[in-house]
Amino acid sequence: MNKLLTRRLFPATSALIAAFLSWTPLPSACAAIYLIGNNAAGRDGMTDETVYRGQRLQLSTRRNPDGSWTGVAEFLDEPQPAITAEGFVSQAEALNGALSRAMAKIDVERRFRGKP
Repeated sequence: MNKLLTRRLFPATSALIAAFLSWTPLPSACAAIYLIGNNAAGRDGMTDETVYRGQRLQLSTRRNPDGSWTGVAEFLDEPQPAITAEGFVSQAEALNGALSRAMAKIDVERRFRGKP
């Protein structure tokens, strides 16, 4: 086949395959794998990694059963307990709350250490 014909056929065939797969029922084995891979806990949570004043932080959120959000900040460089921020209305607020509390803890520790 020449390249021009292939370029024209590929989007059309992929669209037809996607449409066909969306209309056909999933076999039970595929449905089980799909449901296991796309559970609610995986979709509701969010994970982000950031650096603040040389400290690597892993920020994550999770949804509570009552609908509120909890943010968690873990220190990746030092063995310190994780910081939690609970009771936020949205996922973004929980992430920002956990980051804010972790930044405050880092700033307090740096204040007692002095300048490097």
